[in-house]
Formats: sequence, structure tokens, C-alpha cells
Amino acid sequence: MAAGSNAVRTQLMVLDRDPRVRGLAGRPVRLLWRNHRGQVRSWVPQLFARYADGTALLADCPSHPDAGGERARGAAEAVAQACADIGWTYGRLSPLDDVLAANLKWLAGYRHPQRRPPGLTAQSLRRSRGRGR
Repeated sequence: MAAGSNAVRTQLMVLDRDPRVRGLAGRPVRLLWRNHRGQVRSWVPQLFARYADGTALLADCPSHPDAGGERARGAAEAVAQACADIGWTYGRLSPLDDVLAANLKWLAGYRHPQRRPPGLTAQSLRRSRGRGR
């Protein structure tokens, strides 16, 4: 199971690979609201993604489905409503399977020049995408 920061990192790698995503930000906003008892509450979602079509995703990346407990569930409802009001989407992104997360991390390492095999370029990867099927 991933810890919180690992869950965020993994979801960033997923979003980074999505060709529809045009921008990413971590901890982009703090939302403040009053609950049904008039108490001021706040929450800082973990990720923001802007898509090419202008839509947006505000998301949290729990390390397991019950992470954050009752406070997180209440915040999720409030943030989802705020997002709906302005045309964004809110989600608690499910953790990836450990093997899939490890493979994604390994693939993401090819972006770093120190880990890139000799001769491997973005252009060579694009050329080879359609081969072997």
C-alpha cells in the first residue's frame, strides 16, 4: 500500500501521461465553507489538472479508500459541490495496483537523462509505438 505522498506522486504520473492534460498543479487552492452547524471548515485538495478542452479536475489521492476518515468524507462532499458549481470535476482518485504503480514509476524514469538508455529519445519512442501489434 502506498503512503499519501506516494499516492499523489503516482496520480501525478498518471495525469502526466494523459495526452488531454495541459497543466498540473499541486495543492492549488484552499476551500473554506460553513457546515450545517455554522462551523468554518477548510480543505486543500492535492491536485489540479486542466484539460485541453478547458475542463478541470480537482482531486485528492488517498492512500486507501478510508483515508482521512469522516473529515475527508465531509470535505469531499463540499469540494465536489463547489466544483460542480463552477463546472469542474472533483474526485478522490483510487490508488493504483502496486504492480501498475511500479511499472509507471519505472517508465517515468526514462524522462530523466541519467536513466535514459543510450539512443532512446522521445522521437524514437513515438516511431516505435505502432510496431509489434
